[in-house]
Amino acid sequence: MDPLRGRKPITAARSRPHPHRMPL
Repeated sequence: MDPLRGRKPITAARSRPHPHRMPL
């Protein structure tokens, strides 16, 4: 709910599978 968290790419990464996690 924090504005910093929503602005960070962390939320977007959670929604989409990171390219680094795919090869892992």
